[in-house]
Amino acid sequence: MLLKKIPNARFTIVGNGPEEARLKADALARKIKDSVDFISWLPQNNLFELYDSHDLLLFPSLHDSGGFVALKALCLGMPVVCLDLAGPKEIVTPELVAPFPADGE
Repeated sequence: MLLKKIPNARFTIVGNGPEEARLKADALARKIKDSVDFISWLPQNNLFELYDSHDLLLFPSLHDSGGFVALKALCLGMPVVCLDLAGPKEIVTPELVAPFPADGE
């Protein structure tokens, strides 16, 4: 839906975990693969540079209870959208960016 409103939007997914193949297949099936960049790994310094070139961090993890990626992004002034769960729920407060309910409601 976002690409219909902002056709030149870009998405970057960093990581090479067990969901990588499924995410790539989803991007292909949804015909958005040309708008999604997959980066398997980045050194920390390069990750901070990546933050500078993006508008927000989407942190949809159900299992990362610490949410340190979200904390780092917030420290750099980047808005964060995350589930209303565990550590990120405590880090991303309504004063910063409203956490998205884990049940989708």
